[in-house]
Amino acid sequence: MTEEKDFKEDMQALEHAFKEKIDAFVEQSDQIQKGDKEKYKTMFYQTAIQGEPLQEAFGFSQELMEALYSQAYQLYNNGQYALANQAFRSLIALNQYDTRYHLGLAASYHMLKDFDNAITVYVGWAVLDHDNPLPYYHAADCCLQMKNEIGALLLLNLAIERCSDEKPLEKLKNRAISMRDELDKNIKKEAKKDASKK
Repeated sequence: MTEEKDFKEDMQALEHAFKEKIDAFVEQSDQIQKGDKEKYKTMFYQTAIQGEPLQEAFGFSQELMEALYSQAYQLYNNGQYALANQAFRSLIALNQYDTRYHLGLAASYHMLKDFDNAITVYVGWAVLDHDNPLPYYHAADCCLQMKNEIGALLLLNLAIERCSDEKPLEKLKNRAISMRDELDKNIKKEAKKDASKK
């Protein structure tokens, strides 16, 4: 009971300190008009302390977010990956909980051949949507593009674990198993080669 009480007190102290920092930041800002300072403080509290997406703090409607998403999606489909990347990053900044935005950002990095960033975003997507095998599958492809067979093998195993036996995922699961088995065979073959050289 004491640990729980200590934890709550620590969290309250942290929240209080954070609020003080926000207040000081807003009060010192020359960019925020005097009459808007309380509004900005509230907005920062909602996003930073309560975890509310900026979309809600700014009052952006879901219709507006859908329109922005549609534009980003269209940019991606038209092969304008750098612009799509910027649009998806903005969408994530506004609402970090919509996994479609993470998919779009990761896929645009993937198409730009920025595989490290693509993997990072795919894994972030996987954290938000932990039962979905797609982020791991696509991250495995990035590893393969980077010639990181061990990383690809680990990610394919994670994708396979998340594939249920439902019909829509059957094709993906079979493809992932096939890729994993081929990789496993190649890794063992290379290990044998290396062992025979010693």
